[in-house]
Amino acid sequence: MGHLYKKNTTRFVDPQTGKRTTRTKCPDARREESRSPKWWGKWIDADGIERRESLAKDKSVARQMLAEREREAERGRAGISDPFAVHRKTPLVDHVAAFGRHLAAKGNTPRHVRDTLSKLSAALVEGCRFRLLDDLRPGSLAEYLADRREAGLGVATSNRYLVACKSFAKWLVRDRRRPDDVFAHLSALNERTDVRKERRALSDEEVGRLLTATEAGPRRGGLSGPDRAMLYRVALGTGARVSELASLTRASFDLDGPAPTVTIDAAYSSVGGRM
Repeated sequence: MGHLYKKNTTRFVDPQTGKRTTRTKCPDARREESRSPKWWGKWIDADGIERRESLAKDKSVARQMLAEREREAERGRAGISDPFAVHRKTPLVDHVAAFGRHLAAKGNTPRHVRDTLSKLSAALVEGCRFRLLDDLRPGSLAEYLADRREAGLGVATSNRYLVACKSFAKWLVRDRRRPDDVFAHLSALNERTDVRKERRALSDEEVGRLLTATEAGPRRGGLSGPDRAMLYRVALGTGARVSELASLTRASFDLDGPAPTVTIDAAYSSVGGRM
């Protein structure tokens, strides 16, 4: 039989800053205990594994949700077909790897694929400790990102982690691996409230000093000083980003026409086309 209960949580707070911490970092940390606002459910799934899930604040609603979980388990034990059964038992890391192959097959750059998989592994596998698709919980992801921001992670970076996770969740539905988009209701935060660096254009004088110093500078990143200075001139004249500049080859330049152009492949650019 399933069981409803309120989850007790314990956290340690720095008495000086009021922020969450650990006893290791702050021996004088204040211990605070609280009960979850939602009812949790505990039941045994079709494979005999004990499952626990945050359900709802309303006890009657939580009881209905728990009953549905138990019915699903009963159907599984009775051998009634579940179209997602195989995927439910597949380790989450394997789904993440398959998502990476999907991104690569769509023509995304290797760097984008690596960055996306790194964020998914950090947030879902290492941070939230999810192991199977049924373990995915939007509340756990939101709490993980909140803890990271409290530890110093910028809002913009937090949003990029969320984008990667939401993209993964949508793909799971499209690829018929899950019946629903588990992170659908999670929203990005307003990045304007957390501006870490004020961006501005260089003045003509600053551009001149940059190019002069670069031309006389040492070899870096496989480029001589004069070559790096020329790359900066291309960046200043086109507005191309680092990944776009790195994708350029001799064939990218057409300098003989009436209007010289630099063409960036669409796979490396948010806009694509000529500059």
